[in-house]
Amino acid sequence: MKDGCSHIPERTCIVCRRKASKHELLRMSVVKGLPMWDYKRRLPGRGAYVCFGEECLEKARHNFKGCINRAFRGNFSAEDLVWLQKIDN
Repeated sequence: MKDGCSHIPERTCIVCRRKASKHELLRMSVVKGLPMWDYKRRLPGRGAYVCFGEECLEKARHNFKGCINRAFRGNFSAEDLVWLQKIDN
């Protein structure tokens, strides 16, 4: 490793597959059987990342079977993901 260079963790958006620093993406984690936004990136368990862009967030909401279910190896329904309709930052 070069002097003065530190490793920057990279993650992939589950929607568009773009790689970026994990701080540039919004993290989700499953808590008590339901996926939820992990704003502080501290929730336990498997995490999945989505770009902050409206296009990726919208696709994650409407294509949850292809994105969210695959990322968490789960079988979530539309009712389980009602919380995705609004992001409170």
